[in-house]
Amino acid sequence: MISYITHKSFPIFLFIILSPYYVLPSGLPQPSHIVFIIGFVFSSFIAPKVYIDKLSKQVLLFFFLFILYTFIVNSISVGVSNILNPIIYSFYYVFGLMMMLYIFKNKDKDRLSLYLIYAVVISMSIELLLILLFGIGNWGGVRFSGTFNNPNQLGYFAILSSSIGIISAFYLNKSFKYMNIILILGILLSILSGSRTAVVAILFLYLAVSYYKLQRVHFYMTLFFIILIIYVLFIVYGSEIEMISMLLDRLEEKTTAKHDLGADIMHRGLGRIPDYGIYIFSGMSEGIQYLGYDIEAHNSILAMLYGYGVIGLLFIFVYMFMLLIKRTQNFVLGIIPALLYGMGHNGMRATLLYLLIAISIVLYKKDKKVNNYAR
Repeated sequence: MISYITHKSFPIFLFIILSPYYVLPSGLPQPSHIVFIIGFVFSSFIAPKVYIDKLSKQVLLFFFLFILYTFIVNSISVGVSNILNPIIYSFYYVFGLMMMLYIFKNKDKDRLSLYLIYAVVISMSIELLLILLFGIGNWGGVRFSGTFNNPNQLGYFAILSSSIGIISAFYLNKSFKYMNIILILGILLSILSGSRTAVVAILFLYLAVSYYKLQRVHFYMTLFFIILIIYVLFIVYGSEIEMISMLLDRLEEKTTAKHDLGADIMHRGLGRIPDYGIYIFSGMSEGIQYLGYDIEAHNSILAMLYGYGVIGLLFIFVYMFMLLIKRTQNFVLGIIPALLYGMGHNGMRATLLYLLIAISIVLYKKDKKVNNYAR
């Protein structure tokens, strides 16, 4: 037991377990961040120096340069507005950099993968039970936020946690039952959140896993268990569980004539690019609202474009491209679901995202026999 607690992967385990528990307003460090920082500092003093591979070094370098640029842009915003909030956003990327460095220096990949699988299953299971048994975070009976501050955060947590667990299970070459558990938890939490983008992302992940790993019979078995669980929930909770029909209504809303596509484009920030003028190249910081602009991008890519311009966005695209070329399978299983969620919300400051990016790089086997999964 002591060896498990003192292992270098244990702070990551605790970080994931504590990630859902928001005790402070959104935009401020939560208990999970504090626990991780303590583990990071402690391990920096006791851990021996380890070799970091070339790809990991490149990703760290590009992300470090990006963070420097965010500090420059956000510092200018602070100087103009005399409000310190924009600088806080840059520190979230520092958390992400620390997370990636911590993962890259962890050479016990098998133990790390095992900790990650246990952590996401335990964390998502607790969150699901809190919602179903106690109605934690009920937003009017049709959407739930759980222990998060809003339902979209719950949906994003489900996507990131599911991808982390799936990539870890692939690395250890675990059987399909482990992936079934992770996928079922992720799908149910996404549905409970009522987030359309979360549901689309988790369904993409399900199809990707089916393509890479599951045999056809396993695909239908997983689908059967998902439908069965949803059916049981309807029987147990009756009319109280309205989030399924609500979610379908929200998805249908996008395809009806009543839906104002132009208004949605403006709401997501797509129609506001001309408002930025020359600042589209340099960015105006993520604290643009403190400069008197009533503009917010509900989209990860646009948030980076508006906040840090083409220059900042270039850093993001460079290391995403490196992942796509050199870790294609993990890119599909991890990064694409996160990007799909990012089409409707800004999730770039989530530290869990950078944990996902880091393991997408390190939990990769070049042995073709190991990765020759049954179709």
